[in-house]
Amino acid sequence: MPTSTHDDTERRRMDVEMGDSFGMPLEPPASEIRERNRSRVPLETFMEEQRETFIQEQQQRRVSNHPWEQKIHEDHNSYGDDQLPNLNDPEEDSLAGSGRGLFDDLASDRDHKSQHSLPAVQNQSSKFVLDEDLPDSEIANVDIALKKADYGEPGTSEYQKNMAMATYALAEKFGVASHRVSSNLEEGDHSSKQYIQQTIVGILDRVKEGHQRAKMVDWMDICVLPKLTGDLRSLNPVDWWDNSETNLWTDWDRCTLTQIKAWQYSINKRFSAQDRTASTWLYLFVYNSSTHALRTEVSKKYDRVQKTQRGGVCYLYLTLCEMFQMSREVKDTMYTFLRLFRTKGIGRYTGENVLKASGEVLGICKRLEATNALLDDHLYDVLCGLSICTSARFRDTF
Repeated sequence: MPTSTHDDTERRRMDVEMGDSFGMPLEPPASEIRERNRSRVPLETFMEEQRETFIQEQQQRRVSNHPWEQKIHEDHNSYGDDQLPNLNDPEEDSLAGSGRGLFDDLASDRDHKSQHSLPAVQNQSSKFVLDEDLPDSEIANVDIALKKADYGEPGTSEYQKNMAMATYALAEKFGVASHRVSSNLEEGDHSSKQYIQQTIVGILDRVKEGHQRAKMVDWMDICVLPKLTGDLRSLNPVDWWDNSETNLWTDWDRCTLTQIKAWQYSINKRFSAQDRTASTWLYLFVYNSSTHALRTEVSKKYDRVQKTQRGGVCYLYLTLCEMFQMSREVKDTMYTFLRLFRTKGIGRYTGENVLKASGEVLGICKRLEATNALLDDHLYDVLCGLSICTSARFRDTF
């Protein structure tokens, strides 16, 4: 029996120092319970004393063994005793008994205190920091990521970085007009014709991407040109132009080569240094974004242009014209597509995708209209096709 009592006492000492796997002391041995009962000390009081002793030892052991916790402990103590967790509170006891150590409670309380120490969210009026409105001209340029004034001086690292950013190639490059290839097809076999039509839509998508790049890096001043209807006998290029505006990216087929060369000459001779830089970067961007086959075809025409009339605008125009050339075979293929749309309508598209159908139909019609090949009958074909769908509400609109 003495041996058993000694073993129980030794085991109890180790349990108090180390705690069980959940971070709390084990139940006292039976010998100590009997001893407490004989001295008429309630078991609840004894357990409370043991729990408080364990928590205090754990606190001292953590702070001494982990210096990085000392700072948190000091910060927590700086709050004041009235803000420390009440170890005698039943709720705190339940947290300790759930396996959480004192450090967990301290960290949680510190985080809670930090959240309440954050400044209050400012009201909406604090966002209005300007006393006067910005000019409309400055707001109109919000789409420009790199302004001409910020290109940098040629030869500097800033200039080189900006040029690399502005002229890197598109993910899908401009390609040679493969849709010009057509073949003799039997009635109802429109697979090749449909491929031609999809190629045209793909070209228009690439042009949109290029147009967006031009707006972002401030090239649109040189890409929007007037009509060549002024005094062409004047030695001053400014007298050659009217005040109209034609966007080269969207309406290149409405321009003439003579008009383009005269505009490029005006840029080279009379425009600012930033506009001349924009012209050079535009040339590099279109060149980098073109396939080898397209570059070869464009260079055949570009090399014949006088050097004073060469630049980004001229190269872009020749590239756009080469990407899309309206031949009689291509025109007939477009007419076949519109007749097919009249009979099959939106129902021929997966899920009756109106957005895809409208993009293709508008792409075809715009190319035909640019060459004065869009007839009134084609409008009827489009309206008939729009009415062929399962949606009664959409169908009744047409």
